[in-house]
Amino acid sequence: MNAMPQLTHRLVAGLLLALAAASGPAHAERADRNQRTELSSTKGAVWDDLKQVQVWSGDVELLRGSTRLTGERLEFRQDPDGYQFGSLVGLAGKPASYRTKRDGLPEFFVGQADRIEFDGKADTIVLVGNAVLRRTGTDGGVLDEIRGARIVYNNQLETYAVEGGQPTAGSDGRVRATLSPRGATGPTQPRSPQQNAPAPAAPPEKGRP
Repeated sequence: MNAMPQLTHRLVAGLLLALAAASGPAHAERADRNQRTELSSTKGAVWDDLKQVQVWSGDVELLRGSTRLTGERLEFRQDPDGYQFGSLVGLAGKPASYRTKRDGLPEFFVGQADRIEFDGKADTIVLVGNAVLRRTGTDGGVLDEIRGARIVYNNQLETYAVEGGQPTAGSDGRVRATLSPRGATGPTQPRSPQQNAPAPAAPPEKGRP
């Protein structure tokens, strides 16, 4: 494998680790782990006892405490120890979505992607394909935003890792991040055209042309 992509991914992962530290502990609401899971869909569900897998389809919604996942099709299983695993896919123009409250803070993590995978034992959420992860206030204002082809959020280690992808018709494949200053509690405002304009030239000193 080419060493350059590996180096790029390590640098990006390190950058995002620093960003997570700057914004404070990033745990999802811990009380969610003790809440029951509620599943619903419009088209129904199929249980496979041999594989111990449930397949839900049609506007699927999974609720567990403050955590909510939505999509078109969900493969879901729970192991004997109670850990839950799943793969959720969306539709064209309607990606799978993820939302959870940060532990002890008036903030949420909100994500979307073509596919969302969750692993309750490893305590990870993986967003795959046109992935977006945002940190928002309770009013929905975006504080930070990360975009890439694949984003892995590890709740136990409080880390993010993001990877770029191949350019497509709708994306140049680059990893992008928009970040608020440390300690900011409101959404970052875009710079105005006046702010982006170059500063006017200083007037010439007296006696000089």
